[in-house]
Parts: sequence; structure tokens; C-alpha cells
Amino acid sequence: MLRLATAFSVVLLALTASTADAQQSSNQWYFGMSVSLNNGQLYVNSVVPFGPAAQAGLEAGNIIRNVNGRNFWSAQNDYQAIQILQNAVGFGGGGGGGGGGGTPTLLVQPQPGQANMSVRDVRTGNISGITVFPRSQWGGGGGGVPTN
Repeated sequence: MLRLATAFSVVLLALTASTADAQQSSNQWYFGMSVSLNNGQLYVNSVVPFGPAAQAGLEAGNIIRNVNGRNFWSAQNDYQAIQILQNAVGFGGGGGGGGGGGTPTLLVQPQPGQANMSVRDVRTGNISGITVFPRSQWGGGGGGVPTN
């Protein structure tokens, strides 16, 4: 019986470790900020000096309303919100499509590795567009500029 319990513990430990590794490896983009989810919006808790978020003009207290057209309303926790952020950047934004009989519309999609954010400024309360170029965890990228 003790052998069975020990074997079960080892299998459970291996599953836990592989789940944590999968979650960690899914964060391809480095933004240089810590965030938390609150009421369907992403709050910037802190910004790393000279990191991509700081270079783009993000500050602690700013609220990210959406990124590349994707909002955070479906997220139930911080991890899910970060995955929405990561996926929006990794795939270059949402798609679009035309309806039958309508006028064709040209949609300009951000490039992978570019985060076009709608942000509420902590100091002024104004909402503006900020583009962040997060660094890939495998090198390259980084920086950004406010787009107003």
C-alpha cells in the first residue's frame, strides 16, 4: 500500500511540474511590467525601468482596457488575463471579415510582436493609444511609443 501511495505522489508531482512548465513557457512576450486583473481591465502594478512598457510610456496605475482589439472581460483571474495579452501580441490581433453584399473593408492588422493598447492614464484619466513592442523571450524586439 505504501508503494502505491509513493508511486501516486511521484506521478502527481510530475504532472504538477509539467503544468507549471507549460504555463511558464507560454509567456513568449516580455513587457517589463506586472499587472493584475480588476473588473475586466488590466491594472499596471509596476513597470521595469527601461523595459518595453516604460519605453512606451506606461506607468504604474495605468489601466489597459484592451490590446490589439481584444479585451479582458472573459478572464477570470490574472493568469487568464496575461494569456489574453500574450495571445493578442503573438498572433498580431483579431481577424475580421466581410458580410455578403457589403463594401470590402481594409483592416490594418498589427504585426506579431506589437501591442496596440487602449490605456487610461493614471494621472489625467484620459484614454489614449499606446503601442508597445515587447521583447520575445527568445530575443529581439522591445520598446514602444505613445500613439495618442
